[in-house]
Amino acid sequence: MSFVHLQGSLEQLLSAVTPAVGGIIDRALSGSDISIEEGEKLFDAAGADLLALLAAADQLRARTVGVVAPDQRLRLFEEMFREHDAA
Repeated sequence: MSFVHLQGSLEQLLSAVTPAVGGIIDRALSGSDISIEEGEKLFDAAGADLLALLAAADQLRARTVGVVAPDQRLRLFEEMFREHDAA
């Protein structure tokens, strides 16, 4: 499949990511740990940096737990809250 317009939008987004945040995200996606300072920098992410961070976080989540259907997500959140309230 060819998504010419989507590809252009993604390339434009990626070109707007700052080198510092892009480097942190790239290292995390490669499986490397990030430092506390790098994590703190991600808390301040905005604009294209934030969008790239969200996409990377979703990718890492999918690698870890797989693709979860929306109703399964709701059940997982409900279980987490029950466990939290029981503690």
